[in-house]
Amino acid sequence: MANHQNKFNCFIIGEGTLPIQCAEILINQGHVIYGIISADASIINWAEGKNIPYIKPTDHLGEFLSQQPFDYLFSIVNRYVLPQEILELPRQFAINYHDAPLPRYAGVNATSWALMNQEKTHGVTWHIMAAMVDAGDILKQVIIDIADDETALTLNGKCYEAAINAFAQIVDELSSGTFVATKVNLNERTYFSRFKRLRAGGIISWKRCAYELDALIRALDFGSYPNPLGRTKLAIDSNLFIVSKLEVQGNLSNYPPGTITNIEPTYITVSTASYDIALRQVLAINSQALSISYLVEKFGLQVGYQFCDLEPNQVKQIEKFDQSIVKHEAFWVERLGTLESITVPEAKQTASLHLKEPQYARARMFVPDEAITLWLQRHPQWH
Repeated sequence: MANHQNKFNCFIIGEGTLPIQCAEILINQGHVIYGIISADASIINWAEGKNIPYIKPTDHLGEFLSQQPFDYLFSIVNRYVLPQEILELPRQFAINYHDAPLPRYAGVNATSWALMNQEKTHGVTWHIMAAMVDAGDILKQVIIDIADDETALTLNGKCYEAAINAFAQIVDELSSGTFVATKVNLNERTYFSRFKRLRAGGIISWKRCAYELDALIRALDFGSYPNPLGRTKLAIDSNLFIVSKLEVQGNLSNYPPGTITNIEPTYITVSTASYDIALRQVLAINSQALSISYLVEKFGLQVGYQFCDLEPNQVKQIEKFDQSIVKHEAFWVERLGTLESITVPEAKQTASLHLKEPQYARARMFVPDEAITLWLQRHPQWH
């Protein structure tokens, strides 16, 4: 229990810059942080600068938290599900931050799913942690308006600011004992798993309404921050391209979905199930910008050309493959991020940076039977 001076002690677990902002609020108000649990280098550096003990979440968490009694455990942008025995360690309770208006949008990537669902409002919630993820009593909730041109980047920014302001209020209320815990209505709960992915891997279905496609692209725009979900893709024959910008036009579509209705030097107009849309920015799969004129020339696009939707069996295969690899993505992103490029001796610098699209080649290669056998042993679902 917090002492008679209304000062309390706590631990913080989390990633990113938000835990640091919240920790500064705690320190400035005279509260004591016994330790930090994080694998984030920026948080570790901050803790070292403040002489606060720290460990990684994968270390001996229970032992670290059990060194001395403490009042609160703050879980702030924490991707680890904490077991019940950890939640029971604080003398008061464990408090979690969630970037959604609970009980709706529990889980992960809440802002993106909200944008895809064309919500008009979103929100942030600070709540007491319970055995069920994102289901505990609510201490503070802030509702945020969603703009018509909102992206995941801008909505995350709004949530970040709202989270800091709400946390400062919670700290005051915990100190004074004036906090109010509100039960959540679990009948209204929606949940989005960490491994939930886009329909058809994000490949556009032209049978969708124009505003759905616009919302999809905005929901996957994280700016320069890591994108945990994927990108919107345009299929032309057997080729895939990223669509990073489109505009909904004012006229209703009068042609079958996917039909090109107009071609201009900087955009292509395509019909959908509702309004026409203008494809404004298209990228190669490696995110290299491509000109609209290049696509028109390469694929012989013209007014009346119809982009085809994937067949149901193709969608099913893509989604099945997506689910088979999604749990391994984080590992490989980290592993590949450690690779360093090498300079090939005597190699000539080409004008590849000026190409309108990366050039690829395919070649057959022999794979030993032993390698195939080992691979199938590790991935029996791929037999």
